[in-house]
Amino acid sequence: MRKERKHFTPEEKVAILRRHLLDKVPVSELCEELGLRPTVLMAEHIALKKKSWGTLTGVWVPHDVRDLVVDFVRRWSERTEISVGRFIHWLGVAASKFYDWRQRYGCVNEHNGWVPRDFWLEPWEKEAIIRFHLQNPLEGYRRLTFMMLDADVVAVGPASVWRVLKQAGLLSRWKRCPSRKGSGFEQPLQPHQHWHIDVSYINLCGTFYYLCSVLDWFSRFLCIGICASRCGKRMSK
Repeated sequence: MRKERKHFTPEEKVAILRRHLLDKVPVSELCEELGLRPTVLMAEHIALKKKSWGTLTGVWVPHDVRDLVVDFVRRWSERTEISVGRFIHWLGVAASKFYDWRQRYGCVNEHNGWVPRDFWLEPWEKEAIIRFHLQNPLEGYRRLTFMMLDADVVAVGPASVWRVLKQAGLLSRWKRCPSRKGSGFEQPLQPHQHWHIDVSYINLCGTFYYLCSVLDWFSRFLCIGICASRCGKRMSK
C-alpha cells in the first residue's frame, strides 16, 4: 500500500533544520523519526542556505559565496552519499557553472580583458617610430627598423614597425582617387560628343586583316572603317 506523503509547514521545516544544525542531531535519526528520506531533508537544507547565499544565476557571484557553495556540496555529498548532480539540481545552477566554480576554488573573480604584457610597445615607442618615419619618408619599414637600431631610437622588430605605421595610415604613399566602378556610364547627349575607337583582327577568305573602326556612341553610326593587312602608324593616325 502506498504511503501517504507528509506535508510540513514552513515553521516545522525550520524546527527540523534547527535540530540538525544547532542541536547536532544526525540526519539518519531525524529521517527515521519523521519518516523522511535524506534527499528531502537536504533539499530543504539547501533551500534555506540559498536565502543566505542570494541569487546564483544570471549575476556575477562573489568568489567567497561560490567557495561556500562548493564546500557545502562537497561536505554533504560525502556525508549523505547523495550524488553531486542532485545537489546541482537543487541549487538551480548549470553543471558547467558549478564545475567551473570548483576549478576556480580560492581564486578571486577577474575580468576577461587583455592583460598588459612586458613586450607590448609603450606609447612613447610608437610615437618615436612615427616621428622617425616622417624624418625618413623614402625608407621602407624594414630598412627603417635597422636604422632606428643604429640610431638608438627604439629596439623593435620589422613586424612591429609595419603594424605601427599601418595603424597610423603611413604605409599608403599614394592617395588613390575613389573608383568609379559600378557608378554607370554617362551617355552622350548629342552626336560626335563621344567616339569609340577599336582595332580588331578579322579573317577574310583565309587572310587576316586589321580593322580599325570609329563608332559614334550617341547614334551608333560607324564613322570611319579602315581595313589593312598591316597595322602601322599611318593606319593608327
